[in-house]
Amino acid sequence: MCYAHLSFRAIVWGMNWAGVYVRIYWNRCARRQWPPTSVLEFTPQQRRKPHNVLLYWWAGRGLRLLPEGAVEICPGTCHWARPGWTYHCTQDPRQPLSVTAIHFDLANRRGRVLRLQGSQLPPERLRVSDAALVNEITRWIAEKAMDVRAGVPLAPAAQEAAGAMLRGLLMKLEQDTAGDWQAGRDSDGTAWRRLTSYIQEHLHSLTGVEQLARQMGYTRSHFSRTFRRQAGLSPQQYIINARIALAKELLRSTGLSVTEVAVRAGYRDLFRFSKQFKERTRLSPSRYRTMANRAEA
Repeated sequence: MCYAHLSFRAIVWGMNWAGVYVRIYWNRCARRQWPPTSVLEFTPQQRRKPHNVLLYWWAGRGLRLLPEGAVEICPGTCHWARPGWTYHCTQDPRQPLSVTAIHFDLANRRGRVLRLQGSQLPPERLRVSDAALVNEITRWIAEKAMDVRAGVPLAPAAQEAAGAMLRGLLMKLEQDTAGDWQAGRDSDGTAWRRLTSYIQEHLHSLTGVEQLARQMGYTRSHFSRTFRRQAGLSPQQYIINARIALAKELLRSTGLSVTEVAVRAGYRDLFRFSKQFKERTRLSPSRYRTMANRAEA
């Protein structure tokens, strides 16, 4: 768990971020792909959340039952799930859902959990104006949480950074959603969400930056400049990070061989896959799987 506080403030729907800290529950955060079935099986504990959960769906399509009724889930959908509420999901088995779940609570300076409800919190359905930002922050936090469970230590500074990033992200999502409600307009950033969803869904077949530039109708140089302004890193770096994230998930959750994992993640060269994996995790793919399995046992 960690606490973090940023130096700016937002008040929307009665939500006052001044003096509000974020407590992350590292043992519960995850990034996963669900099996291709229509009805998703959850335990009562999985359906009824004890903490706040930021849910970001980066692939697949389905429906999620909220207190207000069933709402559609598609790539780029983001929800702030409330503690104590019960949720149900269905999905299109041809397009299984993939989600990153960050479990957290809001606390005051003394560490006491704040039980905010109703108009004290923003709407559960949040507007995503920058899918790359949401995906990168939630993915990074979930990966660090899963690494911790696999035996990879997380420095206190990294824990503090994660809390600060999550708090800032929640504030941005709240402000973007408030802007939409106040202006009465639909979400923008559709092209950017479409691009990041395309990358996530086609990691196994992407041939390079040229392919993405054509997808957006840009030259390679203009696309790369625009992408870096949006994401803060080059398209190639973004793709590598996404491929390593998928590989880690497959190593943890499937019995695929390392070679098969490399292919699923879009690598045709096993040596290149192993090198890039170790550069980012400090572990070989095989060693990572061993430590992850040991942590789950």
